[in-house]
Amino acid sequence: MSKEIFKICTINNCTGCGACEQICPHGCISMVENSEGFKYPQIDFDTCLYCKRCVNACPENVPVPKHDASFYMAWHRSEEVLLQSSSGGIFTALANYVFQKEGIVYGVIQNASKVYTYHIGIENQSELDQLRRSKYYQSDIKHTYIEVKKWLLQGRWVLFTGTACQIAGLYKVLAKTPKDTLITMDVLCHGVTSRNVIKYFIKDRMKQYGKSIKDFGFRIKKTNSGWPQSSRSWFELENGKLIISNYDEDMFFPGFNKNLFLRESCYHCKYCGRLRISDFTAADFWGIDQNSISKNQLYSGVSLLAVNTQQGKDIMRQLSSDLDVKPIDINNFIYKTSHALTRPCNRPHERDIIFNLLQEKGYDNTLHTLIPKHFFQVKRKKIITKLIGIKGYNLLKVLLRK
Repeated sequence: MSKEIFKICTINNCTGCGACEQICPHGCISMVENSEGFKYPQIDFDTCLYCKRCVNACPENVPVPKHDASFYMAWHRSEEVLLQSSSGGIFTALANYVFQKEGIVYGVIQNASKVYTYHIGIENQSELDQLRRSKYYQSDIKHTYIEVKKWLLQGRWVLFTGTACQIAGLYKVLAKTPKDTLITMDVLCHGVTSRNVIKYFIKDRMKQYGKSIKDFGFRIKKTNSGWPQSSRSWFELENGKLIISNYDEDMFFPGFNKNLFLRESCYHCKYCGRLRISDFTAADFWGIDQNSISKNQLYSGVSLLAVNTQQGKDIMRQLSSDLDVKPIDINNFIYKTSHALTRPCNRPHERDIIFNLLQEKGYDNTLHTLIPKHFFQVKRKKIITKLIGIKGYNLLKVLLRK
């Protein structure tokens, strides 16, 4: 008798959340990287008992509930915390709330030498810094959903942070597990890239600098511009030298912001929009009216915070000593802040060929091939600002619009 071969969900819908792997009672499912560097479930049909728990646990097949959100602009009251954070320090405030209850905080850590990000749980505030700051490529969820279930059954408090699809995976594995001591926060996400893309990116940076790279990241506030221009790559070389990319000439964000190398499921993500699945959603508040806050606060960072559940509202009231929170009408800011609050990102036609090009040409040459207009504009701005300065350049842009 031949065994039935089935799919948990369609490849293009699979977010790689890993719920199927962790729900399988017999360990028949492994998350395996494909040629693009994204992980997908692989079933061992020789040991599979066809219980189909994996199919039922997949959030793409049976969605998790969504909630209406209340929106705020928010930031941590500690300047030190703000400078250590990507935006407004919301994660730190929630983490410290859980640490005070002797709980466990889950987030993403990076192993720079392996170009690898993964979820871990920590119990000490001293370990928190490694979980801060945006990573931009998809983390390995490992078996953290099962760990969270164990802690919740013991009555421990848990904060779990990740992308919305990872939060959905957690909820599906937890199922009817009591969640009174669980806090979830998703980062507002327009898509994730794979570690393969980052490997190509780092390889070209090592060629550029002529040194091995010991550590790297994608957000840094320690510049004259602070948070508004913090989306820039930085690299610590093997000799300890720190190199920070020029904001206009950064090589990672042009490809990322143009959606060139995202996971296929991101182009029709079910978690975009104002209805959210977590207790909290946090993002950079890029759409903020810069005249509504002080220059110092703008430099340090501001978050967009969505509070989505009653649990979230109750906890936010307890964080007033740590967070400065102001309600906003999201309708006035939604299009300037993130299209992820309205719809998934568009899939560019270049997505069909980019991974083959990365393998053939490397990272930099691929981007110059696919988006030459961007690099022409960067070069033009550099020439003009040398002649008339940045203020003159900005004035020229205003005049040309009229």
